[in-house]
Amino acid sequence: MKISCQSLRERALLEFLYCTGCRVREAEKINIEDLSWENCFAIVNGKGSKQREVSVRAPAVHAFIVICSLE
Repeated sequence: MKISCQSLRERALLEFLYCTGCRVREAEKINIEDLSWENCFAIVNGKGSKQREVSVRAPAVHAFIVICSLE
């Protein structure tokens, strides 16, 4: 799967989905304020408007930091 990623953004999204178990719709709704870089977690809004906290592994955090620095 990682080989088919054509951009750093796709790689970061794939890493995030894999390590958190989030659904694509949940990942679409995440704002930068919902991510805690220091504590490696994110708050996601799931089905039925329920919020939950998910752990984010270091590779996904690093990928997001790189993406944010490019924009």
